[in-house]
Amino acid sequence: MGKVTNEIIAGVCTKLFDEFGENCKIYTENSARKQGRLDSKSPLREPNFYVSCKSPASTKRVKDRYFTNTQLLGNRYLRSASLCVECRWFEDWQDVLDRLFLCVEYIPVGKDVVIRGNSMQGEHVDDKDEVLNFFVNYEMFVYHEEEKIKMNKLIREETKLWH
Repeated sequence: MGKVTNEIIAGVCTKLFDEFGENCKIYTENSARKQGRLDSKSPLREPNFYVSCKSPASTKRVKDRYFTNTQLLGNRYLRSASLCVECRWFEDWQDVLDRLFLCVEYIPVGKDVVIRGNSMQGEHVDDKDEVLNFFVNYEMFVYHEEEKIKMNKLIREETKLWH
C-alpha cells in the first residue's frame, strides 16, 4: 500500500484508540495476517477492530472501486480510499455503530492535515460472532513533485551588430 493510504489507516486507528481506549485491540491488514488472530474459529474472543483497505493496488476506475488516484491538473491528484472497519465480539454493536459514525468522521493524516470521511454505513453481519462491518470513504488531494534538473551555469555571449 502507498504512503498516503497507510497514513489514512493510521489516522483511523488513532481515532479508534482515542474513542474506545486500551480495552479493544486494533489490527490492521499487515499485523492481523502475521498474527492470524482474526480467524472466526480463534479462541481469542475479546472485542477488536480490524481496519483494512479493499484492493489497495487497484487504480482503475470501475463501478465498485476501493482505491483510486485520479489526475486532475498537472501534478495534482485526488486520492480516494474506501476502508472497512470490522468490529468483532462487542456486546452492544448498536452502541459501537453510533460511536463509529462520530469517531472516524474526521481523522488526522500526517502532521497538519485532517480529512473528512463520507459515505459511512454500518452493517451487522453475524449474530453468532457479533460482527459489524463499518464502511467509510476518504478523499484527499495530493501533489506529486517531480525532480527537476537544474542548469549548472548560464553563459551570456554578447554579439555586436555591424551596420
